[in-house]
Amino acid sequence: MHTEAEKVGFLFSGQGSQHPGMGQQLCELFPQGRSYYQQASEQLGWDLWNLCQSGPEEHLSQTAYCQPALFVEGFVAAQALVHQCGIQPVAVLGLSLGELTALAVAGVIPFEDGLALVARRGALMQAACQLQPGAMLSLLGGTLEAAQALCQAHEVEVANLNCPGQIVLSGAVAGIEAVQARAIEEGFKKAVRLNVAGAYHSRLMEPAQAEFAACVAQVEFKKPVLPVWSNRNALFLEDPQQIKKALVEQLVSPVQFEACVRLAVDFGVTHFYECGPGRVLAGLVKRIVPEVPAYSYQDVLSRTAAGAL
Repeated sequence: MHTEAEKVGFLFSGQGSQHPGMGQQLCELFPQGRSYYQQASEQLGWDLWNLCQSGPEEHLSQTAYCQPALFVEGFVAAQALVHQCGIQPVAVLGLSLGELTALAVAGVIPFEDGLALVARRGALMQAACQLQPGAMLSLLGGTLEAAQALCQAHEVEVANLNCPGQIVLSGAVAGIEAVQARAIEEGFKKAVRLNVAGAYHSRLMEPAQAEFAACVAQVEFKKPVLPVWSNRNALFLEDPQQIKKALVEQLVSPVQFEACVRLAVDFGVTHFYECGPGRVLAGLVKRIVPEVPAYSYQDVLSRTAAGAL
């Protein structure tokens, strides 16, 4: 169980963690969570809860749908940990889309504004994918220098610095295929295509950037009440205008997740809870800072519920 000596950081999932059935256990253990799904469905104009429960998976995995789904589950999971388990985080951070969830939990934007931005972000990114088909590739082992050399040779870009030994590239399909064919001979242990709809965090997302910037400009951002490290530059930004600028730039820039985790640990975080479906981020934390425990929110929520029985 959580103790007062622990300083907890909440982690918020990015795209790719979604699956049919997501949120079901969360709302069984934290029934108040259903009200957020109802509010989101009314705001979005489609049944978010039904999509999360029943899919189909190919529908849920579309960028325009999975981003709101992940935002709502992450936000509700954080509310459950705070209000049902009594866990107050000292810091929050997210991966890509998850940064918006972290900002909502940190009080920068209210839930409804965060959901509106996420829904628009997802729709714009999906449109950009359709305009310029792209792909992403995870390189395991090898060095950043070797990855950058492959990027330069084949006109693709570094998209995610997730953890030691894992670098994700993004770009046009032909370029990604060329890198995948050469990766092993350039010293990488594996080169795995990601199951995503396009080239996120690359210049292929530029068509989404201007309109997303306009959407962000219309929303009032407040100073965060908890540290949130920006994926764009691994800085704890407090000025609302700087936060907005970094969010917009994040669409076409590498995600500095490893650096954000290390900074959270330097700040004093002793435990992480991943607020989202699955344990992808907890796995990354294990690679970044093996000495720092990282759990799924479901672990602590289930223990709390069992203790109440």
